[in-house]
Amino acid sequence: MEIFGTMVDRVVVPEGEYIAELTACSEQASIHGPVNKYEFRLIGEDGIDGRKVTGLTPTTMMENSKKARWGAALLGRVPEIGENIKMKDVLNKRCRVVVVHKTDDKGQVFANVADVLPTSIPDDEDLTF
Repeated sequence: MEIFGTMVDRVVVPEGEYIAELTACSEQASIHGPVNKYEFRLIGEDGIDGRKVTGLTPTTMMENSKKARWGAALLGRVPEIGENIKMKDVLNKRCRVVVVHKTDDKGQVFANVADVLPTSIPDDEDLTF
């Protein structure tokens, strides 16, 4: 008989700062209007290597906005006014993510990316801890 699934413990990524790589970004609806959802894959640390964490920003990118700060961290530079940033310019780029815990209205705790910071580690460098 084919197995539907195996129940495992839900382990929340601990709060902290991690090296990560942006693996996906999409637009989705929220109660406050459209937002961008970012998915990051954590890299290199025992126990969390390969784990995914997500974060949200507004869809508008303007000076000092959360989306502009995250974009600058992924690009490694501040974008010019009027510059169109393509997904290929930021996907699979390394950065540092700041993970904090949030609790939903049902009391469930989850890991949320609160900020994205630049990293000095090249995208092609192997990380071993």
